[in-house]
Amino acid sequence: MKRFVQYGVLLTFGLFFTLLISGFAGALEFTTNPIPIEFTLNSILTLSTDGNISIPNLTPGNSAISSNSYTVTVSTNNVAGYVLSATVGCASGEDCFSSSILGDSNNNSFTMVDSSSTLTPGKWGVSFDSTATTNSNFQNLPLYSDTPAVINQTTDAAGTAASGYQGTQDTTFRVGAYAAESQVAGTYTNVINFTAVANMTANCGNYTAEYCMQSASTWKDSLTTGQQVQAMDARDGKLYYVAKLADGKVWMTQNLDHDIVTTTDFYTYANTDIGHGSTPNTNATWTAQTATYAANDTTWSSTVNNPESYDPGNLCWNGTIAPDFNGTLSTYAEACGNDKHYHIGNYYNWTAAVAMNDSSSYTTDFTDVDQSICPAGWRLPTYSGNKSYDNLVTALSLTSGTSGNVQSAPAYFVYGGGWGGASYGVGGYGLYWSSVVYDDYDAYEFYFYRDGDMHPQYGDLRDYGTSVRCVAR
Repeated sequence: MKRFVQYGVLLTFGLFFTLLISGFAGALEFTTNPIPIEFTLNSILTLSTDGNISIPNLTPGNSAISSNSYTVTVSTNNVAGYVLSATVGCASGEDCFSSSILGDSNNNSFTMVDSSSTLTPGKWGVSFDSTATTNSNFQNLPLYSDTPAVINQTTDAAGTAASGYQGTQDTTFRVGAYAAESQVAGTYTNVINFTAVANMTANCGNYTAEYCMQSASTWKDSLTTGQQVQAMDARDGKLYYVAKLADGKVWMTQNLDHDIVTTTDFYTYANTDIGHGSTPNTNATWTAQTATYAANDTTWSSTVNNPESYDPGNLCWNGTIAPDFNGTLSTYAEACGNDKHYHIGNYYNWTAAVAMNDSSSYTTDFTDVDQSICPAGWRLPTYSGNKSYDNLVTALSLTSGTSGNVQSAPAYFVYGGGWGGASYGVGGYGLYWSSVVYDDYDAYEFYFYRDGDMHPQYGDLRDYGTSVRCVAR
């Protein structure tokens, strides 16, 4: 949900309900009929500001800030809170300056401050520090057409269903300008745009429970073998293909593409596969120590003492089997179209895959950690038997190699290789973590090669970045 305001325009959605009552009573007979009642509850998000901003007395050769501080107010009943962002300027063709310039009708102008955050002659800026002095603590803002700057956001993972998010709702700001001696008298104008976005909640927005990843438990009975649906991960709004396969289990048939965030207690029992083991803990939370590295970031320290993951971008394996085992993303990946079965997704070291900040204490062979970065209702495959790659390979009669079916419907496994600061093995082999420990430095994974070799129970170094598939609990 997104709300947008310029100059204090209030946009809001409210709460409404519909009450339908039906019944019949005859003169000699009374019949009780069902009385259907329907309530429709919409999330509420309001955004308002308290008026236009004015600096009435700005003298050339001096700096000044707005005489009053201004407030942006956000209110929501969304249990996951909101993000408040800002830009400056207008869309093309609208009646204001479409850049960061404060201008007058004669094209005289002020330009926004740079990264120094100091007002200098001919500059203007915005401060979200209510005690800002006349020439410091000011900043520039992105243009209307660029990515907005986040200026306030809720810091808790969630509120409560009864009261919604309880947090800071007012953001105070000031505007400042410094007139150069050469600037002429006049009225200089532009606009600041504030945007409030409600964070994703476990109801998957407009996706019904039937098509929400966090509702996977209902699919075990409702889906028929071979049936496929596309569902949303409530944590980030990304869509995945899932299907009930020949082993009788519901699997993701697309690699996990979730970018790990470091927001405090973002990962909870409600949205992630933590606390769902043999001893459920509905209060479980996890604050990731390291966020997912963005595309083209070669940072990778190769450790089990830190969760590491890498997002190569919106890339799919191009379906070509590499002639050797050394293929890279630059050669064997391409921008994804509408069909994302071959999406490479993100690469996760095993510590990130099991949603921990340090996995070094797990050293005993066959230990099932039984938690993961998968959405709630899903888990990493185990070593053998129920919900394992071994069982799936047998049920689907999977084979690898240039004429194999591991990459075909209905499973669509990807020759995505791995990551260790650079890509390797793309088009040559596929690597998929399980939840089970091999030894001090390794965990079991599903490993298949372009030459036909296949290992559904292979021990590999945990500090490597490999792919993740999830199976419904």
